[in-house]
Amino acid sequence: MKVTSTLGRTMRAAWRNATRSSNPVYFLVQIVIAMAGGIMLSIEGAAWTAVGTGLIATGIAGLVAFFHVLLEEGRAQRQRSLERSGLHSIFATRSVSIRSEYEDRLRYASRQIDILGFGLNSLRQDFSGSFDEWAKRCNVRVLLLDPDAPDEKSSYADARDREEGANLGTIRAEVRQFLDETQALRNSNTNFTVRLYRTMPSVNIFRVDSSMFFGPYLLHQPSRRTPTLLVGDGFLFDRLMDHFEQLWSDENSRPAP
Repeated sequence: MKVTSTLGRTMRAAWRNATRSSNPVYFLVQIVIAMAGGIMLSIEGAAWTAVGTGLIATGIAGLVAFFHVLLEEGRAQRQRSLERSGLHSIFATRSVSIRSEYEDRLRYASRQIDILGFGLNSLRQDFSGSFDEWAKRCNVRVLLLDPDAPDEKSSYADARDREEGANLGTIRAEVRQFLDETQALRNSNTNFTVRLYRTMPSVNIFRVDSSMFFGPYLLHQPSRRTPTLLVGDGFLFDRLMDHFEQLWSDENSRPAP
């Protein structure tokens, strides 16, 4: 049953592609040839049987070739879509589990590092000792969630703590600790800048030159356990950088104190 179901889906997909492609006539011709062969097999006589068998074989061979070409075209189309998007890899989680992926790129970073998150606790724990080095080689911009947005009594930070099942005040404390530990660096090096964004969080971003890690924030899942995608040059990179730039603007964020 499973094979039959899979074959049925494949044939239906091929038919849909056929009707959208420039080759529906070829497809229908092969069907007609095979059907003509079946009709000839119903006629008595060795000659009719031979001709009918040959026509059926020809029609089936033509259909097999047709489906093969369509499937290859589908794979090629998916590959082109991936190339246009810039998608390189997908990881089941982020943070510690793919730390080596970050490190490989940070080691050679030379232009721009852009980071967007909540309190970026894992980033601070893993890389705070490297912040000064980054700022000597790159322009570093960090967007943290404003702990008092939209207002202190009903903040996005507290809402996210509830969604993750964390104690209220966790994200607030992480943001303040990040600001405290980078205060000296921010005062001494203008290449390391932090702003606090005041909108509902939707994705996290870690951009290193022309590579970007990003992922969604999901309900009841700590951000470090959510899927992460790695993209390079392509429309995904461009769209996400547009999102970052919008958040970086004065309209949606404020300078860190």
